[in-house]
Amino acid sequence: MDANRYEGSYGLQKILSPRSYIRGDIYYIGERKRHGSDNIYVNFNEYKLHAFYADKLSYRYSMNIFVEMRDRKYKDYSNGFGNTREDRSYKGYATLSVTLLKELRLNTRLGYETVRSNEERFSYQKYTASLSLLKTF
Repeated sequence: MDANRYEGSYGLQKILSPRSYIRGDIYYIGERKRHGSDNIYVNFNEYKLHAFYADKLSYRYSMNIFVEMRDRKYKDYSNGFGNTREDRSYKGYATLSVTLLKELRLNTRLGYETVRSNEERFSYQKYTASLSLLKTF
């Protein structure tokens, strides 16, 4: 790889009841180019905030909600775009899980993500939905 990566994080969790909790995290991620690299998208600082809530609603049902905010600033100037790239993104999803049998669960997830960049090519919105079947042993 043409970069060194540095990461640090801190998280707190609070048990709300015997079946639910909330968690918050803050992250720092930095990448620095190794000497001689021409890649302009590895030299950045990034900060992320996460929040997560989980609740075992009953024996059969559980749910969780996740949200994230990310801010990334690159250090290198892009001649092609005429600026220094900056991205801000927001992400979230909600999951509902249903126990069908003792060792079989059905998971449904709805999610959304958006990235706003000063370099329009890197901006997007994404909606996701998934349905999965989990077998435990």
